[in-house]
Amino acid sequence: MAIDKSSLETENQADIDTLNWGSCTQSIFEAAYSANSLCTDRKATIACSANLPDLNTKTVPRGTIVYPEDIGVPVMAGSQAWKGIDGRTFRKDVPCTTYWGTGYNGQRNIGVTYNLCGTGQSATCFYPTRSQDCFITTLNQSSITKGAYHAGFLDTSGQLWMFGYGYQGRLGDGCTAGTACEYARQTSCGGTDWCCVTAGVNGTIGLKTDGTLWAWGWLYQGEGGGGCPAGLCFSVPTCMSHNWTDWASICWAPTGCNVTSIRSNGEMWNWGDNQYGMLGVGTASGPYLTPVQESCSATNWCMSTLDKGNLLAVKTDGTAWGAGWNFCGSLGVNNTVSKCSLVQEASGSTSWCQVTSACRSSTFLKTDGTIWATGENNALPINIGAGSTSSPVQEITSGTSWSYINSDQGAHWGLKTDGTLWAWGYNGDNMLGGGTAGIYYSSPIQEANSFTDWVNVKHGKSGAIAVRKTL
Repeated sequence: MAIDKSSLETENQADIDTLNWGSCTQSIFEAAYSANSLCTDRKATIACSANLPDLNTKTVPRGTIVYPEDIGVPVMAGSQAWKGIDGRTFRKDVPCTTYWGTGYNGQRNIGVTYNLCGTGQSATCFYPTRSQDCFITTLNQSSITKGAYHAGFLDTSGQLWMFGYGYQGRLGDGCTAGTACEYARQTSCGGTDWCCVTAGVNGTIGLKTDGTLWAWGWLYQGEGGGGCPAGLCFSVPTCMSHNWTDWASICWAPTGCNVTSIRSNGEMWNWGDNQYGMLGVGTASGPYLTPVQESCSATNWCMSTLDKGNLLAVKTDGTAWGAGWNFCGSLGVNNTVSKCSLVQEASGSTSWCQVTSACRSSTFLKTDGTIWATGENNALPINIGAGSTSSPVQEITSGTSWSYINSDQGAHWGLKTDGTLWAWGYNGDNMLGGGTAGIYYSSPIQEANSFTDWVNVKHGKSGAIAVRKTL
């Protein structure tokens, strides 16, 4: 749902209108660079549209540049308030948010009680089902994460909540028993200074507003990045920062044992499993127990994501890059040869704003609202018609109103600017939120409830979690 710009506090609306979401990529990125002068201790970085921190929260690192689609102007996170690129203050009313889950709910990993899923005591939700958590309306709509067996979110006060399978300390609440938690609980250290969270197969990583990195759970391949021996378990959040206090973004593959992160100086550092060279560090050896900078040593990365086989990333110049397994051309570099260093996708486009990987395929989003995909398109369809491809091909509906994408384990999700939520690929355990279980969908299907106020979705293994808002 769009927000009327008249509700924003500003000195000169005409100045705001000169730069909007429809502006050319170069103009947007120039605005981001100009914002660096507003923050002397943290270089500005870019955040993709649907990963936005809520504008009223103060739990994100200073200097973060975001592009709220419903406002249409680059906004910068200041120390006390959100500011436009010229320093003016903006305000956004807090929406009422509700949390929903679909797909496999074993160990309550989508946060819904069994008797709310489908009928009876089914462990599968056949359509997006609302969580029963009473405090969910304080959810920070942009900060949700779904791992293989557990999930989590931030609320608008900066508190971190986890739910799902707590085995080996995944939930960070001090417990290591294999119990399931359908009601979200706080990590043991509590606090209101969390700004980002990402869940993997066996553990969780969170960033705090002071730029430090914390990890917990079973760090099978050293996913904490703290240099500890692989295979250690931490039942509570443990600082892993190496005295670095400038971590800006983090992504742990939901079904992999590797992590990618971007520092506020625009550098990308990765660690964990590197079997196929998917850390982009120039070699396929590993695992790496401490962060290693990607081999290009670039300083203009704005987002990165990965799965158990591939790493994908976008630079501030709008180009997209990939490294790793490259099965069936999943990196989009016009061949199927594995890459140990990041290589630019074949089209050379400079208008990419988000990428997401599903191991054997990858999906790309452009600033013009179009979706493109590459990789395996036979056993696991990727919405491009017939045949696999090793370079990006536009999805078959040729839609121009896509605003966000997310993928994992052969399932793909897309949000549109009208607030509708769509999915395609494999519908095992009803994880696409509609249609028929076990069916492969080669084109987008709308979630079964046909709501028009979705703002975020995250998929992990056999289920997905999503957020709706009501202004």
